[in-house]
Amino acid sequence: MRIVSAIGAAALALTFASAPASAAVLFAGSTQGCFGLGCSSFSTVVNDVPNLYFTGTNFSNSTDDTLSLTLGTFNLQTGTHNYTGDPFSLKILFTNPGGVSPNAIFTATVNGQVKQGQNGALSIDFNNTVQNFTWAGGSFSLMIEDVSSFAVGASNTVTGNLTLTSVAPVPEPATWAMMLLGFAGVGFVAYRRKRQSPALRLV
Repeated sequence: MRIVSAIGAAALALTFASAPASAAVLFAGSTQGCFGLGCSSFSTVVNDVPNLYFTGTNFSNSTDDTLSLTLGTFNLQTGTHNYTGDPFSLKILFTNPGGVSPNAIFTATVNGQVKQGQNGALSIDFNNTVQNFTWAGGSFSLMIEDVSSFAVGASNTVTGNLTLTSVAPVPEPATWAMMLLGFAGVGFVAYRRKRQSPALRLV
């Protein structure tokens, strides 16, 4: 009986000792863009005057720490427009984890100039403020990087750096098995003690 009791106690101890502090989280969603002031109509593919294009994308990846996400692509098809701070907004919609609040909209400015007849380059200057998000299982932060210069006929991607700041621990299957073994051992000990209690004798 002492052996069974010791096994049950050991199983319970291993259960709580082996419970993970955090678990990998799936981040999935899509991106859309909009050119102009006071954007209200976002789309997966948008263009500006009509030479500069942004193409949104879908993303899906898991992490228990940090993650670099590709959030879309800019493409400069011709150089026949003067870009002097044309506004651009990026919207990120999370489908996983579910219930993320709030959805992100980043306002950007197109820096640089493309003059007619010249092969100038553009760069995208985003608001690099770290955005914080929460959902039922924890919280994370996201920052959008500036897009380095790209020439006429070329393209460049938008990158976001995501960091998990907190996540609720999720027991692994092995942890559940240890828990069941521990509780079974404790229950068996209690059952044996009840069965072996001495009967009352009348004198």
